[in-house]
Amino acid sequence: MKEEVQHQRHTALLRAMNNVQELFVTRCSPDTLFEGILQEFLSLSKSTHGFICEVQHQEQTLQLQLRAQLSTTTSPKNAPTNGHVFQDLDNLLGETLRHPTYTLYPYPHTQSLPAPLRSPYHYLGFCIRRAEQPLAIVGLSNEEADNLTSIASSLQPFIQTCNSVLTNHQHEQERQEAALGLLEVNELLEKHAQSRTLELLE
Repeated sequence: MKEEVQHQRHTALLRAMNNVQELFVTRCSPDTLFEGILQEFLSLSKSTHGFICEVQHQEQTLQLQLRAQLSTTTSPKNAPTNGHVFQDLDNLLGETLRHPTYTLYPYPHTQSLPAPLRSPYHYLGFCIRRAEQPLAIVGLSNEEADNLTSIASSLQPFIQTCNSVLTNHQHEQERQEAALGLLEVNELLEKHAQSRTLELLE
């Protein structure tokens, strides 16, 4: 029986890792990618609620943009607050961002989450990193407090996959931004050349 349970968990883990990799390969939108990652976190951890925020750099400071907030117990699943930016990180968000492995707060706890995030019951948070650079944080609300440490440990292979996927996603975004910048420069040069040609013809 124990071996069967372990096999089921291993199968679920592999499926989640493949699903996230497939999202990136199919070049889905960033919102779809982040929401897909969060859905797999909820499924693997059997959590009732969760959120995922993307780390952004703004004037040499870090801020978090809410990418998705999902619940398995309420409808609709998608919160209407996606895109909300958190600048004050003196809370569970900042605690999750700074911790090198995972953040665990069994209920009741003194830390809180800012609105529009739902206050967690038993909270489990992860920071997905590219080397030492934070890429995103995931927060989960779980009804069971006894196995939070075990859940956190079992999710580590999936987190490594998310690390790789989000790193590649960031590289792709940087490449697209660079290509767009080059295109804009070429358009300006072309307009300048056309204007100069007209001046010479006059």
